[in-house]
Amino acid sequence: AKFSVFYVLKDGNVGILPGAKFMELLNEGNVQEAIQVGPRLVTNGALTIDPIAEGFSSHKILSSPGARSAIGILPNRQLVFVTTAGATVQQLASVMKQLGAVDAMNSDGGASSGLYANGKYITTPGRDIAVGLLVK
Repeated sequence: AKFSVFYVLKDGNVGILPGAKFMELLNEGNVQEAIQVGPRLVTNGALTIDPIAEGFSSHKILSSPGARSAIGILPNRQLVFVTTAGATVQQLASVMKQLGAVDAMNSDGGASSGLYANGKYITTPGRDIAVGLLVK
């Protein structure tokens, strides 16, 4: 219940909430899609990286650079998807803020980080991917 959740409501609105707050929203019955990953990177335009409070303990999240993916929400509610070959979570948060994300969270990383758009890989994952997030 601690991890951050990116969600899409039935009306198309998007957001990111801490797990416990998301559960309140889920119980209202308006959630269409949701992904729980984390840690949270940006909240209301401010860097808000606290992986330990979200329940993360691995050095891969706390301090090590690596391949990472992130989901961000711009002020106009458009989504931004980012991959990086080698960044710490803190560096990724700074990138998301620089891109204008008012809310952002870390997604999967390592060999799972891949980004496919317009018929080709922009970032090729390091292994075959079994599950992908599709946006149209």
